Amino acid sequence: MPEQINLLVVEDNQDMFDTYQDTAEELSSDEIHLSLISKKSAGEAKSALLSGNFDGAIVDLNLDPSTPTKPLVMSSFVKSWINIVFQC
Repeated sequence: MPEQINLLVVEDNQDMFDTYQDTAEELSSDEIHLSLISKKSAGEAKSALLSGNFDGAIVDLNLDPSTPTKPLVMSSFVKSWINIVFQC
């Protein structure tokens, strides 16, 4: 059974997400499976970070200009990551 790596992808452009998905499928092997979870807004990403278990993230810092993407998502991700590191 391959090790699964869960990546949160915060991207509002479906074509770009499809590119990430294709790349993840190409890079997956018998040893490692890359699983991408797509969220299209900073709010969705924050909710996912609070309820999900992710090994990393790809964040589009140019989401809808009306949403403060970078501070909201990055702050949530860093807080989640720090929490995980200190629990280990």
